Amino acid sequence: MCSSSFVSSFELPDSKAHYNPDKKFSVAHLSLDIVLDPETETVSGFSKLEVKANQKDLTQIEIDAVDMSVLEVKLGTKILEYSHDGHKIIVNLNQSTKLSQLIKLQIKYELVKPSFGLWFVKPSPIYPDKPYQIWTQGEQEGSRFWFPCIDSPQQIHTFEGKFTVPKSMTAISNGELIATKVSGDQTTFTWSQKKPIPTYLVVLAAGDFAEVKDKYGKLDVRYYASKDKLEELKFSGKKTPEMLKVLEKWFGVKYPWDKYYQIWVEDFIWGGMENVSATVNASRALVDKKAVSDFPMTELLVTHELAHQWFGDLIVIDYWSHLWIKEGMATYAEYLWLESSQGRERADLQNYDELQAYLSESYRRPVVTNFYRISEDMADNHSYAKAGLIYHMIRYELGDDVFTKVITKLLTDYAHKNVDSHAFIRVVDEVSGKNIRPLLDQYLFRAGHPKFNVNYSWDKEAGLATVSIKQTQVKKDKLDESLFKLKLPVSFGNFKNKSKKEIDWQNLSLSIDQETQNFYFKLDKEPDLVLFDDGNNYLKEVEYKYPMGVLENIVQFAPDLQSKIYASQAIAKIGSPKALSSLANLYKKVDSGLVRAEIIKSIGQINLSDTLAEFKKALRDDEQKVRQAAVSGISKYKTQESFDLLVKLVKKGDSESYLAEGISYMSLAEVANFLGQEQAQTAFEILNEALVSKSSWNHILGRYALLAISKLTSYKESLKLLMDYTKLGTNEYLRKDALRTLGNILKYESNKSVEKGLDVLSEAISTLDKDIVEEMAIVQSLTQIAHPKALGLLKQIQTQSQYPRTQRQAMEACEKVSKQLNPRNLLEDLRKDIDKLKDENRDLKTKVHKLEEVGKK
Repeated sequence: MCSSSFVSSFELPDSKAHYNPDKKFSVAHLSLDIVLDPETETVSGFSKLEVKANQKDLTQIEIDAVDMSVLEVKLGTKILEYSHDGHKIIVNLNQSTKLSQLIKLQIKYELVKPSFGLWFVKPSPIYPDKPYQIWTQGEQEGSRFWFPCIDSPQQIHTFEGKFTVPKSMTAISNGELIATKVSGDQTTFTWSQKKPIPTYLVVLAAGDFAEVKDKYGKLDVRYYASKDKLEELKFSGKKTPEMLKVLEKWFGVKYPWDKYYQIWVEDFIWGGMENVSATVNASRALVDKKAVSDFPMTELLVTHELAHQWFGDLIVIDYWSHLWIKEGMATYAEYLWLESSQGRERADLQNYDELQAYLSESYRRPVVTNFYRISEDMADNHSYAKAGLIYHMIRYELGDDVFTKVITKLLTDYAHKNVDSHAFIRVVDEVSGKNIRPLLDQYLFRAGHPKFNVNYSWDKEAGLATVSIKQTQVKKDKLDESLFKLKLPVSFGNFKNKSKKEIDWQNLSLSIDQETQNFYFKLDKEPDLVLFDDGNNYLKEVEYKYPMGVLENIVQFAPDLQSKIYASQAIAKIGSPKALSSLANLYKKVDSGLVRAEIIKSIGQINLSDTLAEFKKALRDDEQKVRQAAVSGISKYKTQESFDLLVKLVKKGDSESYLAEGISYMSLAEVANFLGQEQAQTAFEILNEALVSKSSWNHILGRYALLAISKLTSYKESLKLLMDYTKLGTNEYLRKDALRTLGNILKYESNKSVEKGLDVLSEAISTLDKDIVEEMAIVQSLTQIAHPKALGLLKQIQTQSQYPRTQRQAMEACEKVSKQLNPRNLLEDLRKDIDKLKDENRDLKTKVHKLEEVGKK
């Protein structure tokens, strides 16, 4: 699998076109009656399917059932013949079906230590404090691993689940609890889901849980987690009722299910899963009061999974090619919640962060595509982040009221039905009368996005504003595929009362349909602000080339955060003392902590010695994000002064921000590693002390300390410590981070040390037990190590992992390591680096000469 180059390609070598399977039968009702034993990790019982024939004269039916023992198949009281290849049961019906005939099948089965779909969590000699828990994960195609079913999102049916578990456990599933029966040392919980749901959203979560009861109107809202996490549970779930209110307003449809429970379980493979009426979340995402501002993922996770109760659960995607419909809206719901709860500026930062997440992906693909390796490949930042930004564009195009009407009609017309991208477009057409196909053809059905260089100038004599636009993503040989044609707003602002931030705006538009265009505007006077894509509602990359005064005004007075970010970045790119002075003055004038943080980040991009003084000032800022940016910026100065400052910061800590303190660990290590052995040893001792003695949420400070120590590549004790923390029995958070960071230091070590480190990673691979976080940690380390054995270990993980995401990451890492081992590729990279250095040197000389000329004048 490592023979072809595909690191930057979504379509891997074994990708192919995928289509909906034939729907010969429709499942009308599914019921489970199973006994689960967490000690032996077994499941036994019955899966009962009521199916309707969609064709006549069918004599067989295929049932998905992976790695389980099928003991008997019945039609009513009649035992049927069947075959089972470990993946599918082929049942001979002993009759030919009539159209719409209802067939009731009962499948008796057993399952021992399921490889996927259902997880047993329990104590072990190595980790004796783990609780007993059982939980399931059905998306994309995991249900077939724990019960016989027709496992397709097209199958939408009612459900009843009868789950027998040890008496100490509570078993939670979809719908309403209709019966609880205790028999000896076991309890049977019976759940009834009367409204139809897709098979992949059938859920079971069982454990000895702490319970927090809440309400939203008459709706029963509850939160569950292991009993030692009760306080974090109370804190993490409490905003759910308010989120329900906000989403009901935007969606125009009441919450559609009987209850809403959130169960936070141990070792969950993702952040969360939106099972109908009972979301399962990872317990590692529970936060305490200090962590919540640094790590808002819990609040956003709760919002995201809650939004799925409408998008994905009430309306069900027709196939995985249309994953964006549900994942994009769940992602955009995070924006809607932040806009409502914290204001537009914080929500705009979320959209900016989603843009960076999408841009970080190494490939570009159409958001809607049926060409992929496996369905799990579709769960990337195109289906999530980019799709969320597409919803934002649609909202802007339609306006808020019409946007909500579109969503309401979509949810109403397709309730408990399948929906695809074309159905979504038809609803927009019906409700708004607006043709959004040109927009979606470019952003949804085609790969890529526009990259704009925007140049503004003013001709005083002619009273003419010129806005020049260049699309830098355009490829000459693929003009039709790479050129974007958009109508974007541009606004010119003049101060009416600057001290009161009163601005008169002239709002115009640009019809962009060429690679390079100049637009001319006759204005009464020179504008103080120029906003391209006013509001930044369209997905794009953009660079401003404006006069300094206009950029300063945008940073201080623009109504949206992203314009301020782009303007501060544009000032930083000037790179002169004047640019530094400009940003330093803006930092003093700006009230918003979020904007000040972006200014400090921009100052960090200016390579001048005077910036250190600005970082020192920012360390006293009340806003945590500003302090975080300042501490990070200090690491750019590899001096004894910055080292001494960072030592003080690390020892002092940060009582309000885990992240600011953790970043100080990282900065200290970076500076110390550059300065030499003495400073590296001092940093190691300080960081090791923090690792051992600092208590924190999810051991976050210890994890930062480990990551920082991995950067002390010049100090021999660093590698030994990291390898010690990879041993089984070490705290799981710390162990996984040690495995993740080991490669950071091994890539600088001698061959003997590298081989020893690879032995450690090999041993970790041999003890892997369905832990995707650990798998990905090992892959991340191996990616750093250009060694034939690293290549072999990556291939081993790729082969043995049951997780498609790990398989993909291992494949990509395998290609990267192969390239590093190829001398021809290394030589070519070296040549490119030398050419880059020549260019940078030339630019530097040019700047020096210009400064000399200014000095002479």
